[in-house]
Amino acid sequence: MRCFLHAHLTYATALSMLQDNRLKPYGQQALRFHSKCACYDHYGALAHTGDEGERMAAALGERCSVLFLGQHGVIAGGPTVGQAFHDLCYVERACMNQVMAMWTRQPLREVPEKMAIRAEQQYDSQRSEAELHFASLKRLLAAQDTAFAESARTSAAA
Repeated sequence: MRCFLHAHLTYATALSMLQDNRLKPYGQQALRFHSKCACYDHYGALAHTGDEGERMAAALGERCSVLFLGQHGVIAGGPTVGQAFHDLCYVERACMNQVMAMWTRQPLREVPEKMAIRAEQQYDSQRSEAELHFASLKRLLAAQDTAFAESARTSAAA
């Protein structure tokens, strides 16, 4: 992983506050993260010390790219800013779907393990969509903000 993004997104943070704070294979959006999520349930107030980061990295491990921080939010990582941002957006959508379904107080149906693995593999084969998503957002920002557009031109020329 080359880039990690951290945010206090509404639904991911709400999920991180629950006793059972795991993203479950209830819906399609969650399946893109089926084997990629880890949880760091130790809340140690504000993370201002290096050892806190080391413990978070250990919880994330080698195979996960999303770390739910107990009572705090979420971290998404990827090989590029675009990939990390894309995953951050979609993990929030998956959390939103789960939290909203939980509000109904109806029993939730998990996607069977075999289908969850298959769906995750299908998502993994479409990883280029992340860079397209990020590039389109940058184009929108450039169209709306001349300072961003100038910064993007300067960065591209360097």
